[in-house]
Amino acid sequence: MISVRKAKSKLENHEGMNHLWIQLHPIGDAQNVRVQIKLPPGLYRRRNLSSFFEDDAGEIVIYEPNKTDAFFIEIYTSEPVSCGSKTIVISLSYNDVNGDFIRLEHAVGMEIVEEDEMNDVCIDDEVVRLVKELQLYNEQNNNPYMNDSSLSKPLIIDPEPCSDLEKKYRIDGHIKVECCRLAVS
Repeated sequence: MISVRKAKSKLENHEGMNHLWIQLHPIGDAQNVRVQIKLPPGLYRRRNLSSFFEDDAGEIVIYEPNKTDAFFIEIYTSEPVSCGSKTIVISLSYNDVNGDFIRLEHAVGMEIVEEDEMNDVCIDDEVVRLVKELQLYNEQNNNPYMNDSSLSKPLIIDPEPCSDLEKKYRIDGHIKVECCRLAVS
């Protein structure tokens, strides 16, 4: 019922960023359908990029469980975290037609590595393309979720040139900075 694809096969342990494409398959008649995302310590996320309603607890509400739905989540590290394999848990909960509470979980493995170990990272070009299109669409349509400064990491422009890895693997969103690195303070 839940499928997840990652933009990158690995995540940098410090100031790293990745995107998850979470796809929900139809579950039929259901009420109170919600998705929760549990991240391991040191990993953070922004509100979903797809404009799905998200409450203050971070639960994403699915209003049409009879159809296939998908949304994107940006995850990131801001402070150094320990390297190794981590698990992100995506939970889908709802009440079925009989009123019974159902909870399904999908575990997503995420390899956390040092920046110099990103040379052999695998990129899912379709996920990257869709994230870029969604970010452009949100920017052009003044999506309030994309423009809420309280959800953004503080950014400092670093005048140093981008490394080859940064040029190759980063996904530019609505903040476009050419030939500069973005550093999180």
